[in-house]
Amino acid sequence: MTADNVTIKGFTVIGAGCQIQEVYTIYAVIYLHNSNNCRIENVNISNFVAGIFLSESSNNTLANNTVSGNVFGITILASSSNVVANNTVSNNYYDGIYLGDSSR
Repeated sequence: MTADNVTIKGFTVIGAGCQIQEVYTIYAVIYLHNSNNCRIENVNISNFVAGIFLSESSNNTLANNTVSGNVFGITILASSSNVVANNTVSNNYYDGIYLGDSSR
C-alpha cells in the first residue's frame, strides 16, 4: 500500500503454512511502502512468509497485534519514527521483529 493516514484494525489472517524462502514484500500480509501516519492494531497474522512489512514509511503505529508462526514476523526497513508497542510476536522462523536502516 502506498497511502497515508490509513487504519488497519481488528482482523485475523491464518495461512495454510509457508515454505522457507527469501522474503519478498509481495508475500507480506500487510505491506506499507512510503506510507505515513498509519495504524495497524489488533490484527492476528499466522502461517505466512511475512506478517507485517514496512518500507520507507514513517510515523506509523503497530500496536496490540499478534504475529506468530510466520517466516518473518514484523520487518521495518528504511523507516523512521514508528511506534511498535504491546505486540505479541512468537514462533517466527527467522526474525520476530527486524529493524534495518531505521531510526527513532
